[in-house]
Amino acid sequence: MRSYTQCCVMKMGNDSLQTFCVKDRLYVIGGCAPVMQKKLFRDAFAKAGLDISKDLVSLDVRNMTTEKALETVKKALETAGQA
Repeated sequence: MRSYTQCCVMKMGNDSLQTFCVKDRLYVIGGCAPVMQKKLFRDAFAKAGLDISKDLVSLDVRNMTTEKALETVKKALETAGQA
């Protein structure tokens, strides 16, 4: 698991995401609104040969405690069969 702080405000966010993305893996990104995440990361996913609609689970974790955010990620992974 990798963690990046505010990928959306740094050009390196998309560059970093693109360099470690590989096919046949599910990516869970917790951050701002899911629609915004898809806009922000679609190019990185496309350049890595991924389908953002299948390979990305976008979670809105704004204004959550750390515990609630982790619970939200865990539930998303369980739903996707990745837990």
